[in-house]
Amino acid sequence: MYKIDMKKLLMLLIAFVAYVNYQNYIKSDIKKRHRETINHKTNINREIAIREHNYSKEDLLLDYSKITFNAKDFSYSKAMGEMQNHIYDAAKNVCKIQSVKWAQVPNTKLWYDKLRMNIRLTCKPEKLFEFTNRLKDKEIIYNVENFRAVNVKKKSHLFIMVQLVGFRTHNEVK
Repeated sequence: MYKIDMKKLLMLLIAFVAYVNYQNYIKSDIKKRHRETINHKTNINREIAIREHNYSKEDLLLDYSKITFNAKDFSYSKAMGEMQNHIYDAAKNVCKIQSVKWAQVPNTKLWYDKLRMNIRLTCKPEKLFEFTNRLKDKEIIYNVENFRAVNVKKKSHLFIMVQLVGFRTHNEVK
């Protein structure tokens, strides 16, 4: 009864395939735009607060003795031991630590040492954030380097290998 023109059908199918495959590139991501807007507002409010507070140069200086290990109080092994205690405290009842290995020698810069520790642990993804937040709650500042996470197929856990870096300052802080 109806005759279908094959050229029109082919064009319709091509248009449909193009629409399905490329619609995500054409449409704007509303959630992304909303997050960007919130981030911009937060950054603007922080900048306004900083400008209105009139910070002096002394207010902005860091006290390295509070955020790093001081060489006067902590030897290399004592600082590494304290760092290891922080790791075990942060992982308590959250993640299971497989191993913690100390680096052999600190990476020494002019006025500070980089204290490296290789950590292998397993935990659920949401518990990983709890572990990192507990580490951030410590006064000592840490860097995470060489982060690698692998999904354990039989369980809903992650196997995580990370290198955690702490800092030890010498007496001549510049």
